[in-house]
Amino acid sequence: MKLLRGALISLLISVLPVFSMPSASPLEPDSQSAADPTGNATTSPQNTASPAPASPIYRVPSEYAYFTAVTKPMPSYPQEALDKEMGGDVILSVEYSTDGSVTDVQRIVGDPVLAKASMEAASNWKFLPIVDKGQKSRGVSYLGFRFLVKDHSVGSSFPFGKWQETPRDSATADPKARPGRVRISSGVAAGNKIGGSNPRYPESAKDNLVEGEVDLRAVIDKQGGISLLEIVKTPSQDLAISAIEAVKTWRYKPYILNGEPVEVETVIVVRYTLSFR
Repeated sequence: MKLLRGALISLLISVLPVFSMPSASPLEPDSQSAADPTGNATTSPQNTASPAPASPIYRVPSEYAYFTAVTKPMPSYPQEALDKEMGGDVILSVEYSTDGSVTDVQRIVGDPVLAKASMEAASNWKFLPIVDKGQKSRGVSYLGFRFLVKDHSVGSSFPFGKWQETPRDSATADPKARPGRVRISSGVAAGNKIGGSNPRYPESAKDNLVEGEVDLRAVIDKQGGISLLEIVKTPSQDLAISAIEAVKTWRYKPYILNGEPVEVETVIVVRYTLSFR
């Protein structure tokens, strides 16, 4: 007998939201799903054997792929890149098999030296298999890595876009310059929220009695939509994906500073609480 009869979700909004995660969509089984428009080489081994009938390939949203990756090693910062003070973003196309193992990695964007390190790391990622109508399928998605020269670190620039820090105001700033991104409290952001979907409590999280807060770092654009979103803290992958799906649909009134709309940075907290009867 299940003790769990219901679940409540209370939302604490640190700031705006807007987008809904697209569902995985099938590709043609024999299409080049991970084709690189730049014609760069792939890390996939050559297979001379006669191919077996191909299972369907699904385009997987990068945010979903990231949070369903059970193994995700980060690249090492290449010494050559450090010596030359090279940094920046690398975006890769990855294809994985029915067991979640990566079978193909291609460079889409990024310096070749940084991309090589990224591709070596990405080839060792492993994802939860995609199951469609009881059958496991292949997936194709994108991974992004950001190499920061200043502290010799490597982080993820996906799944929610490239997080770019905006320089803060300084004593030398031009007071007549157009305002840039500003930080606002979650309470101020909550007061400006005008719409969006409510999060759904995942059945898997309810069955496993998982609850807690998902903290999302967000940028709200000048039109009141979410332009960047990053997971700061989450109790589980299921809750993180649920929060992302909802928060990306939220919309806010534009934040006005000195008579002009500006980008806003904030933190959104989505709280999941189980209730029993």
